[in-house]
Amino acid sequence: LLHGIAMLVEDPKDNPLLAGQIREKRQDIGSAMVIPLISNGRKLGVLNLARNVKDHAFDAEDLAKANTLASNISLAVANWRMIGEIKSAHDQISTVFDLLNVAVLAIKNNEVQQRNHEADRLFGRLSYKGILMNLPSILADAINEAIVQAEAGRSIKFQKQNKDAFWVISSSPLPEGGVLLMVEDVTSTVLATQELSRVRRLAEIGQMTAAIAHEIRNPLTGIRSAAQLIAQAPEQSDELAKMIEDEAVKLNELCNSFLEFARSVEPVFSIGDLQVLATRLAAVHSHEFEE
Repeated sequence: LLHGIAMLVEDPKDNPLLAGQIREKRQDIGSAMVIPLISNGRKLGVLNLARNVKDHAFDAEDLAKANTLASNISLAVANWRMIGEIKSAHDQISTVFDLLNVAVLAIKNNEVQQRNHEADRLFGRLSYKGILMNLPSILADAINEAIVQAEAGRSIKFQKQNKDAFWVISSSPLPEGGVLLMVEDVTSTVLATQELSRVRRLAEIGQMTAAIAHEIRNPLTGIRSAAQLIAQAPEQSDELAKMIEDEAVKLNELCNSFLEFARSVEPVFSIGDLQVLATRLAAVHSHEFEE
């Protein structure tokens, strides 16, 4: 096996490859054939055939036949190992898929070929048509669209929302035909992100409260002073009333600004250039980058 050589052996002590490794010859063995089992350069084992000392010794024709047998055995053993490795890899992949919090479906000709545990939890053990019938229409339509795109040879990924439920849907064509569909329920993640954003805004509002209180105090001081002066000098009431009105307008503008800041922000989508945005952002923070 070390040298990859098939050999006839009568007395191992006389064989140059075995000399020094065999201390004595078995007296009941007349001759032997030793054939390495090798497939695609991979050493699998050794086929050893022996004849009794009373039998005819093996010859070159026997060795040729044994080589043919060894080739078939090598192929069979290699295939058996390959099947085992494929099964092991399949089991590992299946385990990974079952651990994912993503529903994975292999679909071909509108039939579910394979599915993982999350798919069972999300959709049940239904057929493909049964799954679509039991889903909200917006999600069923999105899955149909993903399947159509994958069947056309295109991979796609997008998000869909139905009231307070959110899903990420993706699909890809499979090499042997069919589609790999993945659906992830990201409702808890989206809601947690929204809640975190709300809490952060509340924290920002709290941090700004002190500054706003200071800004409110200045107009109030002016209004109070003007009111006191009106009581002391009524003849200046026109001028002082204008001062009170101006300070009240400032307070109203400040309240409007505060309410605008505290209001929930709705995203406004528009087409933009990421390069321009990144360049502008880098310029704003260039001083921090230098530090």
